Amino acid sequence: MKLSRGLLIAAAAAAVISTPLVAEEQVDLGVVHKIRAEALQSSQVMEHLFYLTDVSGSRLTNSPGFFNAADWVVKRLGEWGISAHQEKWGPYGRGWTYTRFSAQMLEPQAVPLIGAPLAYTPGTNGPVTGEPMIVAINNEGDFNKYKGMLKGKIVLLGPGRDLQMSLQPLGLRRTDADLATLAQAPDAGPGGRGQAPPGAAAIGGGRQGGGPGGGNPQFVRALNKFLSDEGAAVVVRAAPGRSEGGTLFAQGGGTRDPKDPVPPPMVVLTPEHYNRIARLLDHKIPVKLEFNIEARFLDDRMDSVNVVGDIPGGRKRDEVVMIGAHLDSWHTGTGATDNAAGSAVMIEVMRILKTLNLRLDRTVRLALWSGEEQGILGSRAYVAEHFAAREDMKLKPEHAKLSGYFNVDNGSGKIRGVYLQGNDAMRPIVEAWLKPFEDLGASTISIRNTGGTDHLSFDAVGLPGFQFIQDPLEYDSRTHHSNMDVYDRVQRADMMQMAAIVASFVYNTANRDELVLRETARHHADRASGIRVNRDLPVELEVAVDRRCLRQQPVAVRRSVMDRVDEQHERVLPARKNQLRTHEGDDEPFAARNDERVLAADIAVRDGLRVDRFARRKRFVSVQRHVLHRWQICHGDVLAHGEIRDRDVLAGWKVRDRDVRGALLVHANETGRVQILLEHVLHVRGRAQRRTTKQRSTDDTTSKRKDQYE
Repeated sequence: MKLSRGLLIAAAAAAVISTPLVAEEQVDLGVVHKIRAEALQSSQVMEHLFYLTDVSGSRLTNSPGFFNAADWVVKRLGEWGISAHQEKWGPYGRGWTYTRFSAQMLEPQAVPLIGAPLAYTPGTNGPVTGEPMIVAINNEGDFNKYKGMLKGKIVLLGPGRDLQMSLQPLGLRRTDADLATLAQAPDAGPGGRGQAPPGAAAIGGGRQGGGPGGGNPQFVRALNKFLSDEGAAVVVRAAPGRSEGGTLFAQGGGTRDPKDPVPPPMVVLTPEHYNRIARLLDHKIPVKLEFNIEARFLDDRMDSVNVVGDIPGGRKRDEVVMIGAHLDSWHTGTGATDNAAGSAVMIEVMRILKTLNLRLDRTVRLALWSGEEQGILGSRAYVAEHFAAREDMKLKPEHAKLSGYFNVDNGSGKIRGVYLQGNDAMRPIVEAWLKPFEDLGASTISIRNTGGTDHLSFDAVGLPGFQFIQDPLEYDSRTHHSNMDVYDRVQRADMMQMAAIVASFVYNTANRDELVLRETARHHADRASGIRVNRDLPVELEVAVDRRCLRQQPVAVRRSVMDRVDEQHERVLPARKNQLRTHEGDDEPFAARNDERVLAADIAVRDGLRVDRFARRKRFVSVQRHVLHRWQICHGDVLAHGEIRDRDVLAGWKVRDRDVRGALLVHANETGRVQILLEHVLHVRGRAQRRTTKQRSTDDTTSKRKDQYE
C-alpha cells in the first residue's frame, strides 16, 4: 500500500502524542491509606443516615421533611467548617405532605389494611366509610360507562392482581460472571429518563409499572378530572410491581402543577388485601371499608433548593470537582436506600476530606439535589445555571472549570466499579484509581451508561459525569420507592466502603495535573440530543487514536489510521457520485442507500436531523434536497476529494490534543460540529499548502544555485 505524505505525518504524530496519553496515572497510596482508615475505622456515615431518615423522615421535594433535611445538612457541614448554603431553583411546583393515614375493612370482618396515600392527592376531611365498587377504566372511552355512578363511592380501579410466588432471592450481590459481562458490554448509547413536566403524575412508574392508561400523563389528567367531577369519595389501587408480603411501592396520584385538576383522595393497598376485597365483591358479599387521610398541598414555596457545600482548593481553586446525590425521596418509607444512603455517603466524604486536612488543589463541591424523583430537575437546573442548558448548549465560563462529577444513587450496595458513560479515554485513569480497592471488591469498569439519575444532567452538556456500579442488594425487590425503604435495610459495611472509594476518587481528581478527560465534542453532543453515534465516520479516527495510544499500541494506531482513511476515501467518492445522480424520481429512497451511513451523522446531525427519521416518515425527497444542500454548504468537495486523508489534519489535532479538543468542546454546539471540523480541515490544509509552497520555493532556489555551480 502506497502511503501519502499526510498519512506518514499522521502516523508519526500518533506515535509522538502517545507519550503524554500513556503516562501512568499517579495515585498517592499513602493518602489513599489514610482515607481508607478514616472511612472504615472512624465512620460516621450511619449517623448521617439516621438524621436523614429516622429524624427527617420521608423527603418528598418541597415537603417539611425535605426542608428539615436540607437545613440539617447545612448545619452539619457548618459544624465541620465547611461553607454550605441552599441554592434556589425553580419553579418546581407545589409541595405535598400527609400527617395521618388509616385504612381498614369493617365488614365482613374487621381487618387493618396495609396501604398508603398517593402523593399529590388530597385528604378525606375525616373518616370516610362506605361500600367499595370495582370499575374498569382503561381509556377515556370507558368514562361514559360510569357516569352518575361514583358519587360518594369508594372506587377500586381494576380487578385484583394475580400474584405468583417468586423464586428469585430478594437480595443480590453481583457475581464475578455478572461483573465480567458488564465489563464487556458495549456502549448502548444515550439512556435514562428525561425531565417530567410539573403536570406529569407518577403512578406506579419506573420499575413498578404503570396504572390505568399506562401512566400516560394526558390520560391521568383526564381520569383524575373525571373521578373528581363524579364525586368519588376515595380511589383505591392495588400496589404495583413486586408489592407483596406487606411491602408496597407507591409514588404519585395527582400532579404538582397547581393548574391541574385535583383528584379525589387516592390510596394504594398491598395486593393481598386488595385482592381479598375484590374476591368478596365478585362473590356478591357486602364489604365495608373505612379510610382516614390527612393530607395537604403546600403552595407557599413553588421554588425548591439544592444544598451546596464547598471545601476550597489551593493553587487551582477556580477549578472544581463535584460529588452529589439526590436528597429527595418518595413518601411512604423514609427514603433510606433511595437516596439517603447516597446523600449520607457524600456527606461522609466531605467529613473525611476535612478531618484529614488533605491538600486539595481544586475546590471540592458537594451538591445534594431536589426534584430527582420527578426527572432529575434539581441537578438539571443547577447545570443550566452554572454550565450550560442542554436545549441551547451555550457554554458558560464554569463549564471549562469542572473536572468531573461523581454520583451515588443505586441503593446502599457497595461499589463494584464505575460506568464510563461512553468515555473510554477515562479507562486507564479509573483503573489506576480503583487498583487500591480491589481487595474491597471494586475493580469493574464498564463503558455503559447506567442512566436514570443526576449524573445525566452533566453528561448531557459534555461534562464528565459518572455513576458507580453497585451491588443491587434489595433495591429493586424490596426498597426502591416502597414503604420498607427504611434505615434497617441499609448495609453499614457497604456504606463505609463507598465513602472510602468516593473520597479517594475525589482526592485524585482534585490533585491530578490536568482536568479529567472529556468525551469528544461529537460524542457528548449526540448523547445530549439523543442520537446514537454512527461510528463509521472520520471522527472515529480521533477516538481510535486515543484508545490505541492509551494502550501503548502505536503500530496498531498507524495501521488503524491508514486502513480507516483508505476505507473512508473509498466510501465517500461513491457516495458523492450517488448524490449527484439522485433526483426526485428515484424509485429507491435515499435513506436506503449504502452511502446514508457515511453522510447522516456528518451532515444532517448538525441540524438535529437523521436521514433514517425522515425515511420512516416517507419524506425521501426532502431528505435528498436537505442532504445535497448541506453537502454544498459544508464544502463537500473537501470530503469527496479525499482531503480528510491528508493526515496533517490528524497531526494538527493530536499535537495540540488537549487544546483542540477543548476548543471543539467549547465551540461545537455554538457554530456546528460539521462546520468546526471543516474549518479546521481547511485551516490545517492551508498551513500544509503554505509549508509545501515554501519548501518548493526553497528547493527551487537551491536548485538554481546548484545549477550555477555545475
